[in-house]
Amino acid sequence: AQRRRNAYRAYRESMPLSPKVRLTQDGSLEIFRRLQYGDLATLHLVDTRQYRTDQPCDDRFPALAPFCSDGLNASEATLTGARQERWLYDGLSNSASTWNVIAQQVMLMQWDVTLVKALGGSYNPDAWDGYPTVRQRLLNFIADTRPNNPIVLSGDIHSAWAADLKHDFADGGSETLGAEFVCTGITSRFLDALSPLLGLTVSAGNPHIRYFEGRHRGYCVCDVDDTRWRTDFQAVRRTAHPTLTVADADVPVQTIASWAMRAGDPGLVSA
Repeated sequence: AQRRRNAYRAYRESMPLSPKVRLTQDGSLEIFRRLQYGDLATLHLVDTRQYRTDQPCDDRFPALAPFCSDGLNASEATLTGARQERWLYDGLSNSASTWNVIAQQVMLMQWDVTLVKALGGSYNPDAWDGYPTVRQRLLNFIADTRPNNPIVLSGDIHSAWAADLKHDFADGGSETLGAEFVCTGITSRFLDALSPLLGLTVSAGNPHIRYFEGRHRGYCVCDVDDTRWRTDFQAVRRTAHPTLTVADADVPVQTIASWAMRAGDPGLVSA
């Protein structure tokens, strides 16, 4: 417990957190909060690390659902904790902003890694895929309350993704509720050698995933107004400059993909 308190204190003192973020009495940090940009956007900044229950399936990747169904579907599992989950729902239901942005750590979209679907699904237990009951509760809430234009921003996996957020990922014809953008790492590698194979798993049975790129490092630029959201994926293209790496100060950065969503029309379009 003391080591945990020390770790949170070191995190608080070294990371660029808001001055409002304080150590709580038990030594943890309450970093979930909202940022308001006029009536254009509400950013719901969610913490999916500090309050989560342990990852199912011993955090194995990929977790094979037929051999880990109890762990993946545990009713008591949580990513946010009950209090933060209620806080998120309250914020979404009371927001009048054009865009409702859920900014958080790990991929919300379903990513079935299985190439042969007859074997049953396999998933990443260290993302929302490891907590499908919690995810479905959030998607059901969005479908029921209809907050304006939900957008999810994620990271963690060191690769670039864009996806339609479906009410039911198991149903290809299910309603699209919003969009998710996942930004790649600035310097951290993905499973680069396996990227082509993982790309095949994306196209094999994940029609809601519109874009995946695991070979290049970079960042995202989101350009937003009251009519549309556009995300440009910026990256160092090593295929075009094989002798350069992200360690070179003069390496060129290029836009490798652009995806957008129109306000009032959920679902991604190539930009």
